[in-house]
Amino acid sequence: MFVHRIKIALSLREKLFAKAFYRLIFGESDLLPGIVLDRFNDILVLQITIAGMEQQRQALDKVLEPTTILMRNDLKMRTLEVWSSIVKWY
Repeated sequence: MFVHRIKIALSLREKLFAKAFYRLIFGESDLLPGIVLDRFNDILVLQITIAGMEQQRQALDKVLEPTTILMRNDLKMRTLEVWSSIVKWY
């Protein structure tokens, strides 16, 4: 299901933008709540705000095959759910 929704978001953005520099996933508007994903060609910047979405990161690798992912999970709301604040390169 996640792979399918990522592919739909990707297809829409590829029709709208000539180059791969855009916000690929914007949470609920792409039926992927808790995920904000910006794409800079083969580099992704990912924010996850819902615990269940942490486990779905592999779906991004399947669809986009990025060289690098920057996890920007340093939002204050993560501490409300007792998550650690993480900024990490993969």
